[in-house]
Amino acid sequence: MCQIRCWVERHFCLRVFDELYEHVVNCLDVKVNLHACPEVNEGRWNWDSDTKTTAHGIKRSLQSFVVIVGVTVLKNSLDYLKGLSAKLRRITFDYFKVYTMIDNIRSEIQSLSDDIGVEFQRWYDEANQLASYIGTDEEMPRIPRVQCNRSNVPADTLLLYYERSHGMFLLIFYCNSCSTISLQKTAS
Repeated sequence: MCQIRCWVERHFCLRVFDELYEHVVNCLDVKVNLHACPEVNEGRWNWDSDTKTTAHGIKRSLQSFVVIVGVTVLKNSLDYLKGLSAKLRRITFDYFKVYTMIDNIRSEIQSLSDDIGVEFQRWYDEANQLASYIGTDEEMPRIPRVQCNRSNVPADTLLLYYERSHGMFLLIFYCNSCSTISLQKTAS
């Protein structure tokens, strides 16, 4: 149970990171292309080549549409666990209520995964909006003929690809985690 308690802070940090996402990318852009931002005094900010290279790599990763969708889906899907995480932060709590909440969350996530289309469309639109703020286009990762180290998810549209590779993956993980906790409850 102690491992679950820290999810409240993680959820909050992810929300803050999502709100600052555009600004973080802009900050990294200034670090990489100092001359592109005339209001920054070049004499004061003289970064070495390693810092610029690292900033460029982080910026490129954050501008990846796959990462943008991943952060957005993770942030929105964690909303289902936020109430439970907040309850587990307390020093004393009623185990019966906690396990009841876990069962309710599992059934709620299961019903969401059965009909994820509408909810995922909202998440995908949110990811598209963030991508447009930072100048990233929608894209599907290259799909290799033989799957090596990438999720090789067949799909006709971008929305369907990300729904299957990101949305369903997390919801299945949450359902399995809740089931594991419920099984531990019945075993003890």
